[in-house]
Amino acid sequence: MIRFLKIFCQTLVVLLLLFVALPAVLKLFDTPSFAIGSHPFMWLSWRNEDSGSGIRFNLLPLVLLAFSIGLFTSWMPQRDRLE
Repeated sequence: MIRFLKIFCQTLVVLLLLFVALPAVLKLFDTPSFAIGSHPFMWLSWRNEDSGSGIRFNLLPLVLLAFSIGLFTSWMPQRDRLE
């Protein structure tokens, strides 16, 4: 259980950092507006217009993705550490 929680939290932090850095990359490359997914499972929505730009993302798919990665990796057998 501890291994699952560690992997879940690490995955969630990495995904959140990725989405925090994403607006800078999209603005740098002048990416047009787009949306990935539909409600209630919208991943992200990027708006780049003359009036301004902004990003919205839904936490539910991110938490579900982190949960599934944590669950999958906790079921994988661990390699014995050589010390």
